Amino acid sequence: MFQRIISILSIIVFFVIIFIGYMSWNEKISKTTQEPISKDIQADTSETMALTFEKLQQVVTHLPESVQQMFKETYVNKKQINVVFVGSTSTGLHENGWSMKVKDALEKFYGTDLLKISIYEFDGTSTEFLNSELPEQIIEESPHLVFLESFRLADNHGFVTVEATQENLITFIEQISTELPEAAFIVQPPNPLSSAVNYPKEVEEIQQFLETNGIPYFNHWEKWPISNSEEMERLLKDGLPNEKGHEIWAEAIIDYFIATEK
Repeated sequence: MFQRIISILSIIVFFVIIFIGYMSWNEKISKTTQEPISKDIQADTSETMALTFEKLQQVVTHLPESVQQMFKETYVNKKQINVVFVGSTSTGLHENGWSMKVKDALEKFYGTDLLKISIYEFDGTSTEFLNSELPEQIIEESPHLVFLESFRLADNHGFVTVEATQENLITFIEQISTELPEAAFIVQPPNPLSSAVNYPKEVEEIQQFLETNGIPYFNHWEKWPISNSEEMERLLKDGLPNEKGHEIWAEAIIDYFIATEK
């Protein structure tokens, strides 16, 4: 009888230990996903924001599924996403350019402990870009996400065919993927023009080609007043965005990376 009581007590203790262990593990997981991470908004102030896992899930909804998952896993694992912006002179690598505006906005929102952005601007065609040292430099950066401009505007001026642009984009993506298999890609067009005829068709053809090949495409042209040539003219200078044009482009990308209810 005594041995039976001991056996019963041992079984009860065993299940109690398992239950306590389960509750402890559950609490740890819950804390990881709900605990806000303090983010610096401005380096010269003490102002901070709390980005919870639930908030993160809400703001990344415009991004491709694979990139959404990347943000979530990186947040939970308390690591950093390395993003590179790559493009032609449309990129605007200067104080009022869209790339700098987006870099500042995203790093302030997500915090540089979660998101780091580098910018690579190349003055030339996609063919010249491929033959330059930049692709190797980008690989050395070990990006997790490559946000790539298609170079079609530079290629158009440089007499590079649409087919060659498409081939160059795929070659660059494959070059990165060979070295960094986990890297994700999003391609966007250069800036629109006010009265072009063939250029918009070429850009659309590239979009269809990339999407057919399973490469995510972000079309910021939807935010530009393309149907109004006079208004478009006020956003460009010598075929490239002026300060106001860069603002429109930047806002489109920021809304893409930080979804908000309108």
